[in-house]
Amino acid sequence: MWALALTLPVCLAAPAAGATVPFSPIQAAVGQQQPLVSGATLLNPTTVEVLFSNQQRMMLDFYGENMVRFFQDNAGGIVRDPEAVPPAQILVDRPRLNPGTLQLEDEQGKITVRTPLIAVEIDKQSGLFCIRDLASGKAVVEETAPVQFTGQQVTLTLKENPDEYFYGGGVQNGRFSHKGQAIEIVNTNQWTDGGVASPTPFYWSTRGYGMMGYTFAPGKYDFGASRPGTVLLTHDTPYLDCFFWLDDTPVSLLNSFYQLTGHPVLLPKFGFYEGHLNAYNRDYWKEDAEKGILFEDGKKYVESQKDNGGIKESLNGEKNNYQFSARAVIDRYEAHDMPLGWILPNDGYGAGYGQTETLEGNVENLKSLGDYARQKGVEIGLWTQSDLHPKKGVEALLQRDIVREVRDAGVRVLKTDVAWVGTGYSFGLNGVADVGEIMPYYGKNARPFIISLDGWAGTQRYAGIWSGDQTGGEWEYIRFHIPTYICSGLSGQPNITSDMDGIFGGKNVPVNVRDFQWKTFTPMQLNMDGWGANPKYPHILGEPAASINRMYLKMKSAFMPYAYSIARESVDGKPMIRAMFLDYPNGYTYGPATRYQFLYGPFVLVAPVYCNTEADEQGNDIRNGIYLPEGEWVDYFTGDKYTGGRIINNFEAPLWKLPVFIKMGAILPLTKEHNNVSQWPKDLRIYEIHPQGKTSFVEYDDDGTTEAYREGYSTVTRISSEQEGDKVTVTIEPTEGMYDGMVKERVTELRINVTQAPKSLVARIGKKSVKLQAVSSREAFEQGTDVYYYEEAPELNRFATQGSDFASVQIRKNPVVHVKLHAVDVTADRVQVEMKGFAFAPADRLLKQTGALQAPQARITDENAGAYTLTPTWEPVPGADYYEIESEGMIYSTIRQNSFTFEDLKVETDYSFRIRSVNASGASEWSSFSGKTKSDPLEFAIRGIKGETSCPNQPGQPVRRLFNSTKPMLGIPNGARLLYRSI
Repeated sequence: MWALALTLPVCLAAPAAGATVPFSPIQAAVGQQQPLVSGATLLNPTTVEVLFSNQQRMMLDFYGENMVRFFQDNAGGIVRDPEAVPPAQILVDRPRLNPGTLQLEDEQGKITVRTPLIAVEIDKQSGLFCIRDLASGKAVVEETAPVQFTGQQVTLTLKENPDEYFYGGGVQNGRFSHKGQAIEIVNTNQWTDGGVASPTPFYWSTRGYGMMGYTFAPGKYDFGASRPGTVLLTHDTPYLDCFFWLDDTPVSLLNSFYQLTGHPVLLPKFGFYEGHLNAYNRDYWKEDAEKGILFEDGKKYVESQKDNGGIKESLNGEKNNYQFSARAVIDRYEAHDMPLGWILPNDGYGAGYGQTETLEGNVENLKSLGDYARQKGVEIGLWTQSDLHPKKGVEALLQRDIVREVRDAGVRVLKTDVAWVGTGYSFGLNGVADVGEIMPYYGKNARPFIISLDGWAGTQRYAGIWSGDQTGGEWEYIRFHIPTYICSGLSGQPNITSDMDGIFGGKNVPVNVRDFQWKTFTPMQLNMDGWGANPKYPHILGEPAASINRMYLKMKSAFMPYAYSIARESVDGKPMIRAMFLDYPNGYTYGPATRYQFLYGPFVLVAPVYCNTEADEQGNDIRNGIYLPEGEWVDYFTGDKYTGGRIINNFEAPLWKLPVFIKMGAILPLTKEHNNVSQWPKDLRIYEIHPQGKTSFVEYDDDGTTEAYREGYSTVTRISSEQEGDKVTVTIEPTEGMYDGMVKERVTELRINVTQAPKSLVARIGKKSVKLQAVSSREAFEQGTDVYYYEEAPELNRFATQGSDFASVQIRKNPVVHVKLHAVDVTADRVQVEMKGFAFAPADRLLKQTGALQAPQARITDENAGAYTLTPTWEPVPGADYYEIESEGMIYSTIRQNSFTFEDLKVETDYSFRIRSVNASGASEWSSFSGKTKSDPLEFAIRGIKGETSCPNQPGQPVRRLFNSTKPMLGIPNGARLLYRSI
């Protein structure tokens, strides 16, 4: 339930009876007329000035062959950068590419400006523009009403096409596909579903264009929500300033955005590991056997920000308070064998990082922690409320000096907060840009790792973003974050994170475990400790959560070579967390239907458990609605194979299991499980293969810590797999490139997934054959060289807490052939392994019965029809293992119960279905049925009501939400009065 915002009387304004209420100020202004176009002049090689009959002017400034900037200030202002206090740059220093020779024409009642790729056409009578793709002749962007200037607001009105979808807008909580929706381009300080944390004034369309508002002012982008068929783009500025560009693919559309605002930063390697954040220089801990938190001394303590007579914490435990120190946190992760990449020891108001009377002494205290942390393979960082540089009159505890912190103490992480939200986007961009330049300059070319709350266009070139403060322990926390992450990547902000199991709440084992599971396949993980009543450690909830969370943190470390490769791709390609349509575009994936799953690079499909479906007391559940695209997909944990092109249901997901599917043909660069980046073995490379057809993958690597990768100091290794019949050939080409600290001599391991032992294995390094010796145990394989091992049932549960119940749980998958080759110079020689007798044909565990089947006879009763849902039911068919229903061209498969609910339907709409039963012998004939959804429950709701309060609302709970039909409040506080009047 949402928190309630109304604490004082509210005054409501309702429309008078029979009155026509404009749907918005935007719509009311559409009727305004644009002056006639008088002519156009080529001002310079990149700019055309369009003159109107009332002497107003609009500039068309071309930033490339496919990109144009529209600028119009009717107050007479000239082309300029948006106002920014403090100074901040949305654009990079050199955003402009050569647009070619502009061709300006004034004929047939229109002005036309052509580059080699696009044409901007302006109708002289109406003033309306369109942008045409010259290759296809298609009008891609079409204005349908004149630009509206209404006081301090400007609005563009564009055509929305029936088959057009829209993405972007930044961190739009709970959403990624915006067709028929309106999104706010403003930080709403509402960190729940429907809120916005880090907005980006940029969107793109499947029609082939992108748009960015060149402003720091808030806005609203309406994609047919207010008026179907119309896109309304509004910013709170008195003048028009925006970019449009045309491109063929999502990647090229994103790269044009990056041309203007900068490519996303590649996170340092340590940033992909779990981070721990808390204040360790402020609070007091007092013994309390009833309410306290258990510590290593066997006693329980409660925490207080005020002196309660207890023990004050510190960074280094120098005052006989070691168990309350930041160092103890590092030791705690090590003692529990939990991966940890970095620690932020001052995450709290007024915390500081030292207890001396001088800034110099406090920086030395911070350096002492840094030295200790780095010995353990952990980097340190700082949280900042507002200032980064020294200020007069500020006490030593709260004084900051980012230069000394980086140069002297070795700080490599910065998290921004508080003032970044309140002061605005230019403040936030100024701050992350400042650190983004200081950290390499004073930190020995260190690659910055910055996490910011209030992102904007341009933030991505310096920082990643996190989604704000949420409450864990609730399924809603996981549910809305999945589409949020997808949306962020589609908005040019691929590096996104959120607090593990929330900053508040917790103590719900299934939610805690499920959050650790799915975030294994995300860029960053933050344990935001110390803010709520419950500690935030991966082991804090005991067993089995500790064992399962360790298992997934270790898995994340093992996937690092793959993750780092796709992270590099996201710098100028697809994001790490990929919307399904990026690789599998179709009518089903373009919309919100796949909002609860994603691709992690090209080969890994993740379908998080985000709600309680049929969970038992231990949290064992099922997952419905998993869309598997065309091709064949393998359950990562069992080796079961599924045919794609359908939606599978009733997928068994015991508490320990995240639904993860590997695409057949996958090549996954891996490494040994470890706890931090210093333990990542540099002399070993591992490739797991699921052979099918011809596939390839390019592994990327660099030093992982410096900015040298920007200068090309990096490597790429191309791995290919070719399967033809029972023959498989895996080829690893010589590694290209070099970086400081690279180890050339490396052992190569292959893990080839099979269902039977191979007939033969042949290896070659360069032109020389390598004789492989068969071994019969994992131990012998680990100790051997030029060996192979057929492991019939690999056990994946290898990191459970010793003696725990979970340690006895077996997690076994399909057989794997392990191959290990001696160390060679990977830059010099090609490595190739050939297998004969390959087979991967696991039995379908869902198909057990045989015999002819009857078609089910399904129907939808009145009580099973809702406004947005239809639930068909049918009698069981003897001999059926499961059922399949076809709806709108999609197969909903593996339905094992005798009913199924279709959601997200349109009101008062007829739907047709077909159903059949399936077993090992095949499928029955299809039988047809139909149903119709009911009327809109808000059909007779009063529209156009507005409310106001006489005091500030709670953050994220503005009074307007009370009247928002899509995200209403769920209640009214006791004692609140609702007043309304007619207008």
